Amino acid sequence: MTDCRKLRLTDATGARLVRLVRLRNLWPSARVTWAGAWSEASAEWLSLPAEDRVKVGLVKGDGEFW
Repeated sequence: MTDCRKLRLTDATGARLVRLVRLRNLWPSARVTWAGAWSEASAEWLSLPAEDRVKVGLVKGDGEFW
């Protein structure tokens, strides 16, 4: 675990708190990446404004994932 964050997300149904844990891929040579919720191109990340994604540290190709 390399980081943890709480995000308050607001949409048409109201606000909710989301807790995220950032993990490092211990086998980067395996070329397997997380593709579920909160993966790099997921709907969850895309629903956040770009400036919030930068604040949280969504960085592509760094061997870590939320």
